[in-house]
Amino acid sequence: MNKGLIIVGLGLSLVLGSAHATQPAMAAVAASAASQSASSDAKAAKPVSEKVMAQRAKMKACNGQAREKALKGADRKAFMKTCLSNNA
Repeated sequence: MNKGLIIVGLGLSLVLGSAHATQPAMAAVAASAASQSASSDAKAAKPVSEKVMAQRAKMKACNGQAREKALKGADRKAFMKTCLSNNA
């Protein structure tokens, strides 16, 4: 009977000890997620300039042309460089 109680007591202490050890880790994960959410909200609120929008449009057009031509690797890189400089 004593051995059974000792085993149950040790088992409970291991289970409760491991549950207690994970609480700070879970709190750190939750705090990290909250801070990332707050920083992404701040980034999302920043307006995008006309210059950035123009560059995105150039990239989209050149990417579409490169995709149509099925360019890969060095050929695609050279094409993109030329395309983006010509659209300036």
